[in-house]
Amino acid sequence: MIIEPSLLFLVSLEQVLRLVLAATEISLIERN
Repeated sequence: MIIEPSLLFLVSLEQVLRLVLAATEISLIERN
């Protein structure tokens, strides 16, 4: 099974965005 680099990049980018969103939510909850 061959995965296109662009697709792999999008998947990794999505994971990074999810981590950033999770960290943002945690920081906002702790701030309140």
